[in-house]
Amino acid sequence: MVLPGREYTLNDIARGNGLDPDRCFKLAIQYSEQFDYIIGECSGAFLWHAVFRLTGDRTPFVIIPRYNHFYPPHAYAMLLSSQLRQHRDRVYTGCSAAGRAFSLFGFQCEPSYLPGLDLGSFRVLASSKKSLCPLLGLPVDRDILLYTGRVADDKNILGLLNAFGKVKLCRRAELVICYHFFRQAYLDQCTERARSIGNVRLIYRPGLEALVGYYNAADIFVSAAVSTFETFGRSPVESMACGTPPVVPCYNGFRETVPPGAGFLVPLASGGNRKRVDPDRFVETVVTSLGDRQGLMERREVGIQRAKNFARERILEALLTDLVSASSQEGGTLQVTQNLCLEGYPYEVCELWPSIEGRPLAELVCNFIRSGTLPAWPEKEAVDDFVTSWFAEF
Repeated sequence: MVLPGREYTLNDIARGNGLDPDRCFKLAIQYSEQFDYIIGECSGAFLWHAVFRLTGDRTPFVIIPRYNHFYPPHAYAMLLSSQLRQHRDRVYTGCSAAGRAFSLFGFQCEPSYLPGLDLGSFRVLASSKKSLCPLLGLPVDRDILLYTGRVADDKNILGLLNAFGKVKLCRRAELVICYHFFRQAYLDQCTERARSIGNVRLIYRPGLEALVGYYNAADIFVSAAVSTFETFGRSPVESMACGTPPVVPCYNGFRETVPPGAGFLVPLASGGNRKRVDPDRFVETVVTSLGDRQGLMERREVGIQRAKNFARERILEALLTDLVSASSQEGGTLQVTQNLCLEGYPYEVCELWPSIEGRPLAELVCNFIRSGTLPAWPEKEAVDDFVTSWFAEF
C-alpha cells in the first residue's frame, strides 16, 4: 500500500503547512491492517508511521527518506516516529553513510536505493556521438561535459562552472547543464557566470528521450556537488547506464555507486568545517580523463555493467526478499508508547529536545501535524553537534 490521501501526504509538513490531525487518524483507521506493507516517502512517511501506530495498527512500514533528515523539523518527525518503531519496519536510505545516520534513531536501515533505475530508458543508444551531437545542437569537434540535476547552491554549480572555465584553457570543451528544479536567485548567478565563461548550455527540463541522448553524447558526466541533502546520487548511475563515465566527489553514495574502474572519485579538500571537492584535483581529473580515450572506453564498459546492479527489477527483487524474510518474524503485540522517552538515544539526539521528554506522544504528533511547527527550536550548539554526528561517515 502506498500512503493514501494525496492532499494528506504530509510531505510538506516541515514547511509549516498544517493539516487536520483528525482526518489523518481517520484515514489510518480506515486502512488499518488491510495491507502487508505500507510504503511512504520523505519526512511525511515518518509522521504517517506515527499516526498508524498510535491507532494500534501493526502493519510494517517501508520508509524511503529520499534525502538526509538532519534539518530539525525532519529530525523531529523521525524522533516521533522512532518512538513507535517495530523490528519489521525498514528504512531504505540510499547509501551506508546515510544508513548509519538514520540508525541514530534506532531504525532498521538498508542502504538500497528505491525504486531503482529504469534501464529500459537509461541505456546505450545505437546512434554514435558523431550522429547524436548534431541532433542535439552540440558541436562534434569538442569534448562534451554533462551535468544533470538541480540548480541549487548545495549542488555547487558555480564551482562546477569555475572548474569548467579552467578546463577550457586545456581542452576544446562544451558544458551542458540539464536541470529540472532550480532556485531562481542561484540560477541567475549561474546563468551570468556561464555567459561570461562561454560554451555552456543550460537546458531546462529536457524530455526523457533528449536526456538519454545527452547522456550518450557526453564524453564524461561531471558534478562538483558535496550536498548535505543527497544520499544515493542518481545522475552518475544514469550516466554509467548510458555508457558515460562520471567524475564526481568522493562523497556519500558516490563512493558506493561509482567504483574506480567505472569513473573517477575526486578527493575532498582538507580544512574548513564544510566539506567540498578539491577544485584543483577536480580540474586535473577532468582534463586527464578527457585526454585518455582508451581509459574512458574501459571505464565505459565497467560502468555499464555496474549500473545493472541498480536496475529497478533487481532492486525490487532484493526488497521483496528482505520483506518476505522480515514478515516471517513474529510481529508480537504492539506496545504503543504513551509518553516520549529519550532513553537509549545517542547524546546528540537527546540534546535536541530534552524539554519534551515525558510529554504525551499522541499530543506531540497531533500538534506537529496541525501546526507544522516544532515545540521548541533546538539550541544552536545542539544542532551543530547533531549535524556533525549525522555526517560523521559521509
